[in-house]
Amino acid sequence: MQENNYLSEQQDYYRQRQHQSGWQNVVQVLFLGIQANAEDADARAFLHSMGAKLAQQQPLPLSHTVGELEDNINHLWASYHWGFVRIDANEQEIRLTHCAWPDTDNAGEKKQWKIAFATFLAGIYGEWLSQQGGHPEVNAQWRESDIGGPLVFRYKSGI
Repeated sequence: MQENNYLSEQQDYYRQRQHQSGWQNVVQVLFLGIQANAEDADARAFLHSMGAKLAQQQPLPLSHTVGELEDNINHLWASYHWGFVRIDANEQEIRLTHCAWPDTDNAGEKKQWKIAFATFLAGIYGEWLSQQGGHPEVNAQWRESDIGGPLVFRYKSGI
């Protein structure tokens, strides 16, 4: 499966970057606090909308190809140290595979952190794709998976 090919890339990414615990700790405390103090649907809606807000504050240049879009996103992710994305597109959907995303060192928080961060990224990706000419009513949907591995999003009408 293609996701396994990303594992080597993800490990290389981490070897080349230093972990920046200060910002990550703050974001984790905020995201996990939101989840702990709100109903699940409300927490997810809030994190999704905050992701969309960040995408509005950090718009991407207009991309003419999928490769250009991937490069533009990865340029920003590199400055944030938030990993990288690989984009596959066909006539039915756009699939975004976000690798090397910042994880938590706390084993007891891994599942909640992944849900929170993926929900936040879904808001970002949905807004960016809308800015690139996508339909404003279509969102990027995270495909929940095991705790480890990449975060996979689908941008497709009707899901």
